[in-house]
Order: sequence, then structure tokens, then C-alpha cells
Amino acid sequence: MDMNNEQNIVIIGMPGSGKTTFGRRLAQCLDREFVDVDGYIEAMEGRTIAELFAVSEDCFRQAEIRASEKLAARKG
Repeated sequence: MDMNNEQNIVIIGMPGSGKTTFGRRLAQCLDREFVDVDGYIEAMEGRTIAELFAVSEDCFRQAEIRASEKLAARKG
């Protein structure tokens, strides 16, 4: 596979489907950084995913959008 190291790889799937496990292994194999979006959201927002959902699902989704926009702007 010919991959430019500036291109990002995004893994999507249902909760509990193994995205984090697969992503960490893939990052290791490709010698790339792995970013867990939930952890990124928690660090960015200063609240846990559960706390964001406790406010409302919309609160979480808005935080998810902000995090996705920041991560999409990164290279590699």
C-alpha cells in the first residue's frame, strides 16, 4: 500500500467493535501516532464522555464535531 505519511487514517464503527485495538496496532505497524477520539474529546473539553452525555447527547455531539474538525486539520 502506497501511503503518504501526511494522510490520516480514520477508523469508524459501532461501540465495542475493536476500533481502538485495531487502530493502536495499525499505528504501531505503520509507525504512526494513534489518537483515540474519545480521549481527545475528554482532554479538549475537560469533561468525560459520560459527563458530556449527562448534559445532553447534543452536548456530546457538538464536542465530537469540534474534536473532529481539529483532528481533520492535522497531517499524519
